[in-house]
Amino acid sequence: MVDASAIVATIASIAHFIILTYSVSPGIGQVFEVAAANAFTGVQEAGGVTEEVIVARAAGSVDRARSNSGLPNRVFSRSCKGKCGTSSPIPGLPCQCHNECVQAGNCCQDFNEHCHSCKNRCGNRFEARSSCQCNSRCHLTRDCCPDFNRVCSSIAGTRPTQRPVFTTTKRTTSIITDDELLTLSNTLLQLDERNPFATPLISLQGKTRSGSQEDLARQPLFGPQTASEAVVSGTSRLIKDLYDNYSPEVNNNEQVTQQHLNEEEAFFQVVLATEPMKRVVTLLQSRGLLPTNNRNLESILRTLWFERFSRSRGSLGSSGFEHIFLGEVKNAEPSGFHSWLYFKHQEEAGSLDYLGFIRSAKLSGKASLLELPLKWKGMYKPVNSMFVGTSPELEMALYTLCFYARPEAKCPMNGNSVKFFIQTYPFKSRGKVYLGTAYPTFR
Repeated sequence: MVDASAIVATIASIAHFIILTYSVSPGIGQVFEVAAANAFTGVQEAGGVTEEVIVARAAGSVDRARSNSGLPNRVFSRSCKGKCGTSSPIPGLPCQCHNECVQAGNCCQDFNEHCHSCKNRCGNRFEARSSCQCNSRCHLTRDCCPDFNRVCSSIAGTRPTQRPVFTTTKRTTSIITDDELLTLSNTLLQLDERNPFATPLISLQGKTRSGSQEDLARQPLFGPQTASEAVVSGTSRLIKDLYDNYSPEVNNNEQVTQQHLNEEEAFFQVVLATEPMKRVVTLLQSRGLLPTNNRNLESILRTLWFERFSRSRGSLGSSGFEHIFLGEVKNAEPSGFHSWLYFKHQEEAGSLDYLGFIRSAKLSGKASLLELPLKWKGMYKPVNSMFVGTSPELEMALYTLCFYARPEAKCPMNGNSVKFFIQTYPFKSRGKVYLGTAYPTFR
Protein backbone atom coordinates (compact mmCIF):
# COMPACT_ATOMS: atom_id res chain seq x y z
CA MET A 1 0.00 0.00 0.00
CA VAL A 2 1.29 3.46 -0.89
CA ASP A 3 2.04 5.79 2.01
CA ALA A 4 -0.18 8.80 1.32
CA SER A 5 1.53 10.85 3.99
CA ALA A 6 4.85 10.51 2.14
CA ILE A 7 3.32 12.07 -0.98
CA VAL A 8 1.86 14.92 1.05
CA ALA A 9 5.19 15.45 2.83
CA THR A 10 7.00 15.67 -0.49
CA ILE A 11 4.69 18.38 -1.79
CA ALA A 12 4.85 20.25 1.50
CA SER A 13 8.66 20.18 1.44
CA ILE A 14 8.64 21.66 -2.04
CA ALA A 15 6.46 24.49 -0.76
CA HIS A 16 8.79 25.09 2.17
CA PHE A 17 11.81 25.13 -0.13
CA ILE A 18 10.18 27.66 -2.43
CA ILE A 19 9.23 30.00 0.41
CA LEU A 20 12.72 29.96 1.93
CA THR A 21 14.73 30.08 -1.27
CA TYR A 22 12.74 32.56 -3.31
CA SER A 23 11.46 34.81 -0.50
CA VAL A 24 7.93 34.52 -1.82
CA SER A 25 4.93 35.11 0.35
CA PRO A 26 3.48 32.30 2.48
CA GLY A 27 0.42 32.59 0.27
CA ILE A 28 2.35 30.71 -2.39
CA GLY A 29 2.89 27.98 0.15
CA GLN A 30 -0.87 27.78 0.62
CA VAL A 31 -1.21 26.93 -3.04
CA PHE A 32 0.97 23.90 -2.46
CA GLU A 33 -0.88 23.02 0.73
CA VAL A 34 -4.00 22.81 -1.40
CA ALA A 35 -2.08 20.58 -3.79
CA ALA A 36 -1.11 18.34 -0.89
CA ALA A 37 -4.72 18.14 0.25
CA ASN A 38 -5.89 17.31 -3.27
CA ALA A 39 -3.22 14.64 -3.57
CA PHE A 40 -4.29 13.12 -0.26
CA THR A 41 -7.96 13.14 -1.32
CA GLY A 42 -6.97 11.51 -4.58
CA VAL A 43 -5.16 8.76 -2.71
CA GLN A 44 -8.16 8.15 -0.45
CA GLU A 45 -10.55 7.99 -3.38
CA ALA A 46 -8.23 5.80 -5.41
CA GLY A 47 -8.62 2.86 -3.07
CA GLY A 48 -6.68 -0.10 -4.37
CA VAL A 49 -5.24 1.37 -7.56
CA THR A 50 -1.59 1.01 -8.41
CA GLU A 51 1.21 3.14 -7.06
CA GLU A 52 1.83 4.58 -10.52
CA VAL A 53 -1.70 5.98 -10.69
CA ILE A 54 -1.45 7.53 -7.23
CA VAL A 55 1.93 9.09 -7.94
CA ALA A 56 0.61 10.42 -11.24
CA ARG A 57 -2.34 12.03 -9.43
CA ALA A 58 0.02 13.60 -6.92
CA ALA A 59 2.25 14.85 -9.74
CA GLY A 60 -0.80 16.35 -11.40
CA SER A 61 -1.61 18.21 -8.20
CA VAL A 62 1.92 19.63 -8.14
CA ASP A 63 1.66 20.69 -11.78
CA ARG A 64 -1.62 22.49 -11.14
CA ALA A 65 -0.14 24.15 -8.07
CA ARG A 66 2.88 25.23 -10.11
CA SER A 67 0.64 26.85 -12.68
CA ASN A 68 -1.45 28.58 -10.03
CA SER A 69 1.61 29.81 -8.11
CA GLY A 70 2.96 31.90 -10.96
CA LEU A 71 6.50 30.79 -10.14
CA PRO A 72 8.94 30.41 -13.05
CA ASN A 73 9.46 26.97 -14.50
CA ARG A 74 13.13 27.15 -13.48
CA VAL A 75 12.08 26.27 -9.92
CA PHE A 76 11.10 22.81 -11.14
CA SER A 77 13.59 22.42 -13.97
CA ARG A 78 16.63 20.16 -14.26
CA SER A 79 18.88 23.18 -13.84
CA CYS A 80 20.65 24.75 -10.83
CA LYS A 81 20.09 28.28 -12.11
CA GLY A 82 18.75 30.22 -9.14
CA LYS A 83 18.68 27.16 -6.87
CA CYS A 84 22.21 27.05 -5.40
CA GLY A 85 23.02 27.04 -1.73
CA THR A 86 20.45 24.70 -0.23
CA SER A 87 21.89 22.75 2.68
CA SER A 88 20.09 19.48 2.00
CA PRO A 89 18.24 17.65 -0.80
CA ILE A 90 14.72 18.82 -1.69
CA PRO A 91 12.44 15.79 -2.17
CA GLY A 92 10.46 15.75 -5.38
CA LEU A 93 12.86 17.73 -7.55
CA PRO A 94 14.29 15.99 -10.63
CA CYS A 95 17.89 16.75 -9.58
CA GLN A 96 19.65 18.52 -6.74
CA CYS A 97 21.75 21.65 -6.18
CA HIS A 98 22.73 21.29 -2.53
CA ASN A 99 26.38 21.34 -1.49
CA GLU A 100 26.71 17.57 -1.12
CA CYS A 101 25.04 16.52 -4.38
CA VAL A 102 28.42 15.83 -6.04
CA GLN A 103 29.15 13.06 -3.59
CA ALA A 104 25.54 11.85 -3.68
CA GLY A 105 25.74 11.69 -7.48
CA ASN A 106 22.43 13.50 -8.11
CA CYS A 107 23.48 17.05 -9.08
CA CYS A 108 21.83 18.80 -11.97
CA GLN A 109 24.08 18.81 -15.02
CA ASP A 110 24.86 22.52 -14.68
CA PHE A 111 25.71 22.41 -10.94
CA ASN A 112 29.36 23.41 -11.47
CA GLU A 113 28.42 26.22 -13.85
CA HIS A 114 25.93 27.86 -11.48
CA CYS A 115 26.81 26.71 -7.96
CA HIS A 116 30.51 25.95 -7.85
CA SER A 117 31.83 28.66 -10.12
CA CYS A 118 32.85 32.34 -10.06
CA LYS A 119 30.94 33.12 -13.25
CA ASN A 120 29.24 36.52 -12.74
CA ARG A 121 30.35 36.54 -9.08
CA CYS A 122 33.87 38.03 -9.11
CA GLY A 123 34.39 40.47 -6.26
CA ASN A 124 31.14 39.63 -4.49
CA ARG A 125 31.19 39.81 -0.72
CA PHE A 126 31.05 36.60 1.30
CA GLU A 127 27.98 34.59 0.26
CA ALA A 128 26.91 32.28 3.07
CA ARG A 129 24.66 30.17 0.85
CA SER A 130 27.38 29.44 -1.69
CA SER A 131 29.67 26.41 -1.52
CA CYS A 132 32.67 28.56 -2.52
CA GLN A 133 33.68 32.20 -2.71
CA CYS A 134 34.93 34.65 -5.36
CA ASN A 135 36.25 37.61 -3.38
CA SER A 136 39.82 38.87 -3.08
CA ARG A 137 40.26 37.24 0.34
CA CYS A 138 39.13 33.73 -0.54
CA HIS A 139 42.74 32.55 -0.80
CA LEU A 140 43.25 33.50 2.81
CA THR A 141 40.07 31.79 3.95
CA ARG A 142 40.73 28.83 1.64
CA ASP A 143 37.27 28.77 0.11
CA CYS A 144 37.83 30.02 -3.47
CA CYS A 145 35.81 28.39 -6.22
CA PRO A 146 37.92 26.10 -8.44
CA ASP A 147 37.78 28.56 -11.38
CA PHE A 148 38.57 31.69 -9.31
CA ASN A 149 42.05 32.31 -10.77
CA ARG A 150 40.82 31.87 -14.33
CA VAL A 151 37.48 33.67 -14.18
CA CYS A 152 38.46 36.40 -11.70
CA SER A 153 41.98 37.06 -12.98
CA SER A 154 41.53 40.83 -12.51
CA ILE A 155 41.28 40.46 -8.73
CA ALA A 156 43.10 37.15 -8.31
CA GLY A 157 46.38 38.86 -9.14
CA THR A 158 45.81 41.65 -6.63
CA ARG A 159 44.65 39.58 -3.68
CA PRO A 160 46.09 40.33 -0.23
CA THR A 161 49.50 38.86 0.50
CA GLN A 162 48.97 35.28 1.57
CA ARG A 163 50.40 34.45 4.96
CA PRO A 164 50.76 31.15 6.73
CA VAL A 165 47.59 29.86 8.30
CA PHE A 166 49.64 29.36 11.46
CA THR A 167 52.42 31.75 12.49
CA THR A 168 54.96 29.11 13.39
CA THR A 169 58.18 30.24 11.71
CA LYS A 170 59.52 33.20 9.79
CA ARG A 171 59.26 31.22 6.60
CA THR A 172 56.52 32.42 4.25
CA THR A 173 54.00 30.02 2.85
CA SER A 174 54.90 28.62 -0.55
CA ILE A 175 52.72 26.64 -2.90
CA ILE A 176 53.02 22.87 -2.99
CA THR A 177 53.47 22.11 -6.67
CA ASP A 178 51.70 19.43 -8.68
CA ASP A 179 55.04 17.68 -9.21
CA GLU A 180 55.56 17.49 -5.45
CA LEU A 181 52.11 16.02 -4.97
CA LEU A 182 52.64 13.46 -7.72
CA THR A 183 56.03 12.42 -6.37
CA LEU A 184 54.97 12.20 -2.72
CA SER A 185 51.79 10.26 -3.44
CA ASN A 186 53.69 7.70 -5.50
CA THR A 187 56.33 7.38 -2.77
CA LEU A 188 53.70 6.87 -0.06
CA LEU A 189 51.87 4.25 -2.12
CA GLN A 190 55.13 2.35 -2.56
CA LEU A 191 55.88 2.62 1.17
CA ASP A 192 52.41 1.29 1.92
CA GLU A 193 53.35 -1.95 0.21
CA ARG A 194 54.70 -2.90 3.63
CA ASN A 195 51.29 -2.60 5.28
CA PRO A 196 50.17 -5.79 7.07
CA PHE A 197 47.28 -6.59 4.74
CA ALA A 198 47.45 -9.47 2.35
CA THR A 199 46.81 -8.30 -1.20
CA PRO A 200 42.99 -8.27 -1.33
CA LEU A 201 41.42 -10.76 -3.67
CA ILE A 202 38.61 -8.93 -5.37
CA SER A 203 36.09 -10.10 -7.93
CA LEU A 204 35.07 -7.15 -10.13
CA GLN A 205 32.54 -9.12 -12.21
CA GLY A 206 30.17 -7.04 -14.38
CA LYS A 207 30.94 -3.53 -15.57
CA THR A 208 28.10 -1.12 -14.91
CA ARG A 209 27.40 2.61 -15.02
CA SER A 210 26.28 5.33 -12.66
CA GLY A 211 22.52 5.36 -12.18
CA SER A 212 21.99 1.69 -13.01
CA GLN A 213 20.64 -0.39 -10.14
CA GLU A 214 20.92 -3.63 -12.10
CA ASP A 215 22.95 -6.15 -10.11
CA LEU A 216 25.78 -7.32 -12.39
CA ALA A 217 27.72 -9.05 -9.61
CA ARG A 218 26.37 -12.28 -8.21
CA GLN A 219 29.31 -12.68 -5.85
CA PRO A 220 30.69 -10.29 -3.22
CA LEU A 221 33.46 -7.91 -4.22
CA PHE A 222 35.90 -9.36 -1.68
CA GLY A 223 36.84 -13.03 -1.83
CA PRO A 224 36.90 -15.33 1.20
CA GLN A 225 40.69 -15.17 1.52
CA THR A 226 40.56 -11.58 2.75
CA ALA A 227 38.29 -12.59 5.60
CA SER A 228 41.12 -14.56 7.22
CA GLU A 229 43.67 -11.75 7.36
CA ALA A 230 45.94 -12.32 10.34
CA VAL A 231 46.11 -8.67 11.36
CA VAL A 232 45.85 -8.15 15.10
CA SER A 233 47.65 -4.88 15.72
CA GLY A 234 48.15 -1.35 14.46
CA THR A 235 45.58 0.80 12.72
CA SER A 236 43.78 -2.19 11.19
CA ARG A 237 42.69 -3.43 14.61
CA LEU A 238 42.13 0.00 16.13
CA ILE A 239 39.90 1.22 13.32
CA LYS A 240 37.58 -1.75 13.78
CA ASP A 241 37.10 -0.70 17.40
CA LEU A 242 35.47 2.47 16.07
CA TYR A 243 32.89 0.84 13.83
CA ASP A 244 30.19 0.61 16.50
CA ASN A 245 30.79 4.10 17.93
CA TYR A 246 28.68 6.05 15.45
CA SER A 247 25.07 6.41 14.34
CA PRO A 248 24.90 6.69 10.55
CA GLU A 249 21.89 9.05 10.64
CA VAL A 250 23.20 12.62 10.50
CA ASN A 251 19.96 13.84 12.09
CA ASN A 252 20.82 11.99 15.31
CA ASN A 253 23.11 13.42 17.95
CA GLU A 254 26.02 11.06 18.46
CA GLN A 255 26.03 9.41 21.88
CA VAL A 256 29.67 9.85 22.83
CA THR A 257 31.08 7.89 25.78
CA GLN A 258 34.49 8.04 27.37
CA GLN A 259 35.25 4.65 25.86
CA HIS A 260 34.48 6.06 22.41
CA LEU A 261 36.84 8.98 23.01
CA ASN A 262 39.56 6.65 24.26
CA GLU A 263 39.25 4.44 21.18
CA GLU A 264 39.37 7.44 18.85
CA GLU A 265 42.43 8.81 20.61
CA ALA A 266 44.25 5.47 20.49
CA PHE A 267 43.65 5.21 16.74
CA PHE A 268 44.55 8.87 16.17
CA GLN A 269 47.85 8.66 18.04
CA VAL A 270 48.95 5.54 16.17
CA VAL A 271 48.12 7.18 12.82
CA LEU A 272 50.14 10.28 13.73
CA ALA A 273 53.17 8.10 14.43
CA THR A 274 53.08 6.30 11.06
CA GLU A 275 55.51 7.11 8.26
CA PRO A 276 52.88 8.32 5.74
CA MET A 277 51.36 10.81 8.16
CA LYS A 278 54.76 12.01 9.42
CA ARG A 279 55.94 12.74 5.87
CA VAL A 280 52.76 14.64 5.01
CA VAL A 281 52.84 16.65 8.24
CA THR A 282 56.50 17.55 7.69
CA LEU A 283 55.75 18.90 4.20
CA LEU A 284 52.71 20.88 5.36
CA GLN A 285 54.70 22.31 8.28
CA SER A 286 57.52 23.35 5.98
CA ARG A 287 55.04 25.43 3.97
CA GLY A 288 53.39 27.01 7.01
CA LEU A 289 50.14 25.10 6.51
CA LEU A 290 50.35 23.28 9.85
CA PRO A 291 51.97 24.38 13.13
CA THR A 292 55.24 22.88 14.34
CA ASN A 293 54.04 22.86 17.93
CA ASN A 294 52.93 19.29 18.57
CA ARG A 295 50.14 20.26 20.92
CA ASN A 296 48.61 22.69 18.42
CA LEU A 297 49.16 20.24 15.59
CA GLU A 298 47.29 17.45 17.34
CA SER A 299 44.45 19.76 18.32
CA ILE A 300 43.97 20.94 14.73
CA LEU A 301 44.07 17.46 13.18
CA ARG A 302 41.85 16.00 15.90
CA THR A 303 39.24 18.67 15.21
CA LEU A 304 39.58 18.20 11.46
CA TRP A 305 38.96 14.46 11.61
CA PHE A 306 37.06 13.60 14.78
CA GLU A 307 35.18 16.53 16.28
CA ARG A 308 31.40 16.23 15.83
CA PHE A 309 29.56 18.83 13.79
CA SER A 310 26.10 19.26 12.34
CA ARG A 311 25.15 18.51 8.75
CA SER A 312 21.43 18.67 9.47
CA ARG A 313 18.97 20.30 11.89
CA GLY A 314 21.63 21.31 14.38
CA SER A 315 22.29 17.71 15.41
CA LEU A 316 25.93 16.91 16.18
CA GLY A 317 25.73 13.76 14.11
CA SER A 318 28.74 13.81 11.83
CA SER A 319 32.53 13.92 11.68
CA GLY A 320 35.06 13.75 8.90
CA PHE A 321 36.22 10.33 10.01
CA GLU A 322 32.72 8.86 10.22
CA HIS A 323 31.70 10.24 6.83
CA ILE A 324 34.80 8.98 5.00
CA PHE A 325 35.80 5.79 6.80
CA LEU A 326 32.33 4.52 7.61
CA GLY A 327 29.28 6.07 5.99
CA GLU A 328 26.32 8.27 6.77
CA VAL A 329 22.65 8.54 5.90
CA LYS A 330 20.81 11.77 5.17
CA ASN A 331 17.23 11.84 3.88
CA ALA A 332 17.40 8.08 3.30
CA GLU A 333 20.43 8.45 1.01
CA PRO A 334 23.89 7.06 1.83
CA SER A 335 26.93 9.33 1.62
CA GLY A 336 30.62 9.01 2.34
CA PHE A 337 31.57 5.31 2.52
CA HIS A 338 35.09 5.54 1.06
CA SER A 339 36.91 2.85 3.05
CA TRP A 340 37.44 -0.59 1.56
CA LEU A 341 37.87 -2.06 5.06
CA TYR A 342 34.42 -0.90 6.10
CA PHE A 343 33.01 -1.94 2.72
CA LYS A 344 34.33 -5.45 3.34
CA HIS A 345 33.07 -5.40 6.92
CA GLN A 346 29.55 -4.46 5.80
CA GLU A 347 29.63 -6.95 2.93
CA GLU A 348 30.53 -9.75 5.33
CA ALA A 349 27.72 -8.61 7.65
CA GLY A 350 25.20 -8.88 4.80
CA SER A 351 24.41 -5.15 4.91
CA LEU A 352 25.96 -4.20 1.58
CA ASP A 353 25.23 -5.32 -1.97
CA TYR A 354 28.02 -4.95 -4.54
CA LEU A 355 26.42 -4.29 -7.96
CA GLY A 356 29.46 -4.24 -10.26
CA PHE A 357 32.18 -1.71 -11.06
CA ILE A 358 32.34 1.43 -13.17
CA ARG A 359 36.12 1.83 -13.40
CA SER A 360 39.22 0.39 -11.77
CA ALA A 361 43.00 0.89 -11.88
CA LYS A 362 46.02 -0.68 -10.20
CA LEU A 363 48.09 1.87 -8.25
CA SER A 364 50.76 -0.41 -6.78
CA GLY A 365 51.37 -4.07 -6.00
CA LYS A 366 48.61 -3.99 -3.40
CA ALA A 367 46.64 -0.81 -3.98
CA SER A 368 43.83 -0.20 -6.45
CA LEU A 369 41.32 2.57 -7.10
CA LEU A 370 37.74 1.50 -7.67
CA GLU A 371 34.66 3.43 -8.75
CA LEU A 372 31.33 1.68 -8.26
CA PRO A 373 27.67 1.99 -7.30
CA LEU A 374 26.42 0.25 -4.17
CA LYS A 375 23.39 -0.56 -2.08
CA TRP A 376 23.84 -0.18 1.65
CA LYS A 377 21.01 -1.45 3.84
CA GLY A 378 18.73 -1.17 0.82
CA MET A 379 19.73 2.44 0.04
CA TYR A 380 21.30 3.13 -3.34
CA LYS A 381 24.34 5.29 -4.01
CA PRO A 382 24.88 5.71 -7.78
CA VAL A 383 28.62 6.52 -7.63
CA ASN A 384 31.14 5.74 -4.94
CA SER A 385 34.93 5.56 -4.99
CA MET A 386 37.54 4.08 -2.70
CA PHE A 387 41.08 2.81 -2.47
CA VAL A 388 41.46 -0.96 -2.07
CA GLY A 389 44.37 -2.65 -0.30
CA THR A 390 45.65 0.53 1.33
CA SER A 391 46.18 1.20 5.04
CA PRO A 392 44.02 3.67 7.00
CA GLU A 393 47.09 5.78 7.75
CA LEU A 394 47.95 6.15 4.05
CA GLU A 395 44.41 7.24 3.24
CA MET A 396 44.27 9.72 6.13
CA ALA A 397 47.67 11.10 5.14
CA LEU A 398 46.71 11.66 1.49
CA TYR A 399 43.34 13.19 2.40
CA THR A 400 45.01 15.52 4.93
CA LEU A 401 47.65 16.51 2.37
CA CYS A 402 45.06 17.41 -0.25
CA PHE A 403 42.78 19.18 2.23
CA TYR A 404 45.55 21.73 2.85
CA ALA A 405 47.37 21.68 -0.49
CA ARG A 406 44.34 21.77 -2.83
CA PRO A 407 41.21 22.64 -0.81
CA GLU A 408 37.99 22.24 -2.82
CA ALA A 409 39.99 21.41 -5.94
CA LYS A 410 41.27 18.34 -7.73
CA CYS A 411 44.49 17.27 -6.03
CA PRO A 412 46.74 15.42 -8.53
CA MET A 413 48.06 12.05 -7.37
CA ASN A 414 50.19 9.33 -8.93
CA GLY A 415 50.40 5.61 -8.37
CA ASN A 416 52.35 3.29 -10.63
CA SER A 417 52.22 5.94 -13.41
CA VAL A 418 48.43 6.08 -13.11
CA LYS A 419 47.30 9.65 -12.55
CA PHE A 420 44.24 10.15 -10.39
CA PHE A 421 42.90 12.83 -8.08
CA ILE A 422 41.68 13.36 -4.55
CA GLN A 423 38.78 15.72 -4.01
CA THR A 424 38.25 17.33 -0.60
CA TYR A 425 35.62 19.71 0.68
CA PRO A 426 35.70 21.60 3.99
CA PHE A 427 32.65 21.99 6.19
CA LYS A 428 32.45 25.24 8.13
CA SER A 429 30.41 25.42 11.30
CA ARG A 430 30.54 27.34 14.57
CA GLY A 431 33.64 29.21 13.48
CA LYS A 432 35.60 26.03 12.82
CA VAL A 433 36.62 24.18 9.67
CA TYR A 434 36.06 20.43 9.51
CA LEU A 435 36.78 17.86 6.84
CA GLY A 436 33.43 17.55 5.11
CA THR A 437 34.47 14.79 2.75
CA ALA A 438 37.46 13.41 0.86
CA TYR A 439 37.61 10.71 -1.76
CA PRO A 440 39.76 9.48 -4.67
CA THR A 441 38.50 9.98 -8.19
CA PHE A 442 39.58 9.31 -11.76
CA ARG A 443 38.54 12.74 -13.03
